[in-house]
Amino acid sequence: MEKNLDYVLVIGCELVDNSPSETLRNRLDLAEQYAKDNPSTRFVLVGGRGRLSASAESSVMFHDFLRNGISSDRLLMEFYSKNTKEKVQYGLRSIAHWKEELLLQDEEIQRERGTDEEKLLLSDRRCFGREDRIPRVGILSSQYQLYHCIRFAEAENAYSYVSMRADTPPYLLPHYYTREAISLLIGRLLHQV
Repeated sequence: MEKNLDYVLVIGCELVDNSPSETLRNRLDLAEQYAKDNPSTRFVLVGGRGRLSASAESSVMFHDFLRNGISSDRLLMEFYSKNTKEKVQYGLRSIAHWKEELLLQDEEIQRERGTDEEKLLLSDRRCFGREDRIPRVGILSSQYQLYHCIRFAEAENAYSYVSMRADTPPYLLPHYYTREAISLLIGRLLHQV
């Protein structure tokens, strides 16, 4: 697995009694271990409230990260998305906004510390490019869903993407793969994937 990604988009999924399902638990375990091994990576937790849930998926994930010692300044929640496509799109938009906010905070700190020449360089950086390289974004989901996630992300064409596969409980694989195959077929017929 690639180290020190700039951001990881953690795709939420169903909750059971307002707690992570087994599938979501596997995603969280992988994400939290990655967070501990890569302390500079930031995480965008995506997923709204399901039909049968009292909380948003992202909120449940956020509290789980906190309970496992991951600082809240490395976490951002997106809680409006309802399906995989929205989760990827809204999550990537959240990264863009967060990235802009972090850049502005960094510039303000540099401006307070720096000389007039450094201020001019910061101004040029804002006008002609936000960063020297394209941010690397991990998309963390279960193996059955990664194809769709990466396709939706590539359609946004904003970052360099890396897939991060969490295991799925074996007894759920037939259900999930059947659902994804049907979704892929419908998406192809409607020219959405």
